Amino acid sequence: MVPRVSIVIPTYNRAHVLPRAIDSVLSQTYPNLELLIVDDGSTDNTQQVLEKYIVDRQVKVLKHEKNRGVTAAKNTGLDNLGPDTKYFSLLDSDDVLRPEAVALLVDVFENLGNTVSQVFGWCADMHTGVMTGQFAGSGSYVNFEDALCCRFSGEFWQIVSMDFLEGRRFDERAAGGEGTLWYALLRRAPGYVVPEVVRYYDRSGKDRVSLDSYDSETSKRKMWAYLACWNMYHEDLLRHCPLQFALIGLEAAKWASLAGNRKTSIKLLYETAAHAPMTRWINILMQT
Repeated sequence: MVPRVSIVIPTYNRAHVLPRAIDSVLSQTYPNLELLIVDDGSTDNTQQVLEKYIVDRQVKVLKHEKNRGVTAAKNTGLDNLGPDTKYFSLLDSDDVLRPEAVALLVDVFENLGNTVSQVFGWCADMHTGVMTGQFAGSGSYVNFEDALCCRFSGEFWQIVSMDFLEGRRFDERAAGGEGTLWYALLRRAPGYVVPEVVRYYDRSGKDRVSLDSYDSETSKRKMWAYLACWNMYHEDLLRHCPLQFALIGLEAAKWASLAGNRKTSIKLLYETAAHAPMTRWINILMQT
């Protein structure tokens, strides 16, 4: 039997680009797909756009009455996956999958058996074709330390095995920071990276999903994206990549300061300095 793959698209006021992402999922060559679209309280014409897709049996539309943030929308999608879902993935509402993306990654999963937690494909900028990820590891496998220490970083698109999720969810206080969850899965079992581009990543436009904003609420969510990782993998970072420990601490401190949380910012700076010898601080300053 062909295993079921569920893809979650969270969206907020993205009606003008949303059909592009949805159509790229519905055009997949893979035969057993479920698409969950989570409207995170949109105030534009998103619901009207979605009306033509609701009739498709592959599509389920979920709606937050109020905007709760992209991380909460992703969790809503995960909470509503079908009971027969074997693999799942997330797709931003302004990005596009290649038609063979799901089939390619699932084929790797099925060939490797239950030995990997995730299968990754490369992403490329939609307009320039430039790769948006970096992988300095050896071979095709990626492990926990590769990801934690940024030897594997940037934009990739992956399919994840439900066998390793075990009820884990994203930290809804954070904006982004999904890596905190993916790291936990990589600790259980490595991932595998295919050489092909499977997703086109849109970095254009003033309203793109990945656009940075410096208002207080968004700064607080950015702080939690770094702080959640720093707290959860504190000892691992110090053991395997202390420079990355310091960089994450500095990022968390920066966003805490922008959010107006001076006490947290100072505490983070103090603890970062306490664990980073002067030689590492020189390297940190050269990288920032």
